[in-house]
Amino acid sequence: MKPIVIALAVVVVVIGGFLVWRSLSQQPVSNAPEPVQVEEEPLVDQYTEGYTEDDTGESTAPVPEPEPDPEPPTDMEGGDTVVRERIPDNADPGLREVLDYDYLISKTVTATDLIYREKNPMSQLPFLIQPDRLRVERRGTKLYLAKANYQRYEKWIKVFESLDPDTIVNTYQFLHPLFSRAFEELGMQGRDWETTLAGAYDKVAAMEVPQGDLELVAAGKTYIFADTELEELPPAHKALLRMGPKNADRLKKKLAAFKTALGQ
Repeated sequence: MKPIVIALAVVVVVIGGFLVWRSLSQQPVSNAPEPVQVEEEPLVDQYTEGYTEDDTGESTAPVPEPEPDPEPPTDMEGGDTVVRERIPDNADPGLREVLDYDYLISKTVTATDLIYREKNPMSQLPFLIQPDRLRVERRGTKLYLAKANYQRYEKWIKVFESLDPDTIVNTYQFLHPLFSRAFEELGMQGRDWETTLAGAYDKVAAMEVPQGDLELVAAGKTYIFADTELEELPPAHKALLRMGPKNADRLKKKLAAFKTALGQ
């Protein structure tokens, strides 16, 4: 039964009981013993206890107290656990592969700092290291970066694009103290984590990737860019070159979505 129906039923019972009591009290008194006064206990109905009446006279259920906001973890392992738990079950399988690594927050902070300082961040991002050799095309006596090489990064670009900006930003804000602490542990002087994060983003956003063919030259067991200006670019910028212009554009668009969700 709804609370209002129960309340009306209780009212009817109480009124009916009062009328019966009044009728009996008005009957002639016989040679009965003096009535004994008994202290009456307040009437409590098991179905309506805990309900209150609003301005309309209807019974309303008590409003439960809001649960306190959860406290963020205080250790890096706990932070990694939060990151893994907030990823939906239907997430890209490649994302699960990334989350299998330990020290996710520490490695993310260190990689961001390396990008800011124009150093190679790949030591912190082992999942991005491609197991197969760089693919090249030979045209006469010259070597070029093969278009097929761009497909090696397709898996990770899709993983990156599958991330929901609001989920990532909410998780980041919840774990922000751990990100700041991880940066402090790097011992960098003269700048904080927020400055480093914003600076790294601005550097990546400003990286240009040419549309044309990129000529390579052999250098021992590897290849380098024939254009010295390209070869002297920071490691993160050269990584974008190896991804190709379309993949680089997709990556930067997703980064811009994160920045928008973060309100910066």
